Amino acid sequence: MIDQMVIDIIAQVLGTDSAQIEESTLILEDLGANSLDIVEIVTELEDTLKIAIPDEVIPGFKTVGDLIGFVKECK
Repeated sequence: MIDQMVIDIIAQVLGTDSAQIEESTLILEDLGANSLDIVEIVTELEDTLKIAIPDEVIPGFKTVGDLIGFVKECK
């Protein structure tokens, strides 16, 4: 459930079909996200899931799976 919620938020922010996003998908390279997109994704995740994602961990999110794993640790 969390997996799909994270994927849906990423797809919404980037205007991408969620069916094209997998855990191994690279956020910057495969999805074409930029740093502002990442900030928007993180903000949406924080607001939707009521979690806090520290700024210092954001650069570590290379794949969608990295982001999903962090969100699962927070829940």
